[in-house]
Amino acid sequence: MPSLQNLLVATDFSAEAAKALERSALLAAALDARLLLLHALDMGALDDLRLWLDGKEPSVVAAAMAEQAERQIAEQAAALALAHGIAVRGGVRQGEALQQIIAAARESEAGLLVIGRRGLSGLHRALLGSTAERVARRADLPVLMVNRPPQGPYRRVLVPVDFSAWSLPALQLAQQLAGDAEIVLMHGLELVSVGQLRLADVAEEKIQHYRLQVRLRAVARLVELAAQAGLRPSAQPPSTPDGASPWVLIVEEARRLDCDLIVIGRHGRHHIDELLLGGTTRVVLAESDCDVLVCSAPPRA
Repeated sequence: MPSLQNLLVATDFSAEAAKALERSALLAAALDARLLLLHALDMGALDDLRLWLDGKEPSVVAAAMAEQAERQIAEQAAALALAHGIAVRGGVRQGEALQQIIAAARESEAGLLVIGRRGLSGLHRALLGSTAERVARRADLPVLMVNRPPQGPYRRVLVPVDFSAWSLPALQLAQQLAGDAEIVLMHGLELVSVGQLRLADVAEEKIQHYRLQVRLRAVARLVELAAQAGLRPSAQPPSTPDGASPWVLIVEEARRLDCDLIVIGRHGRHHIDELLLGGTTRVVLAESDCDVLVCSAPPRA
């Protein structure tokens, strides 16, 4: 499991990034971890200036931008350290945001990367081809996408699993990150529709028996998974909804239970390319109202 002694939070000084800063500081205080603030300063926008000016003005602008970023990151680091009593340092790196965030995470040996879900590139909820999504896709460490303004520690965490190799690592990460929260395990059932079974002349009692047995088997597997992780009993029973696409079930269940965090594996049973987010994970990131933690631990052999 990843070590959570070093946390990295990326910021572009936006209001969305401020949510990520506050959440990362709360986590650092709870975990007694060190926090690194990072701003990636992309000077690519100055290239057009160089085409039209003599080269002096762009360099002056670049120096001023770098100085301003260094000042802002230092002020934010000092404010978080004072407010939360944690070790914080800030850094500014020049270059494309994705590359600099990934490089900084590796160099700092961060165990968790925190990012505003709609920061850095103005991410729209239904269009995820952004820095935030690309970070989750490329990073080799867990990525926490912060969507809500923090109101204290996480209270209730939904961990949807499909019993693939990613399920146990996702549950264990949820325990590490939000150990005092109520953790609800969920498995979305994939059932043959009642209508199809009736059209096939399957008797009603057999249809109900089939649906009950599938649900009972899923609950048993969820209980077994919880036992593997040493998860304490939850006030909420294991969740086994059905009747829709997996991402719809996850988003709706998180809303129904008023969860403030979803912890999900980067892939499921059917992932094809490790550089791509699984389809369900990708849409959950786009559609959920709460924070989403993407677990990127490699599947166990």
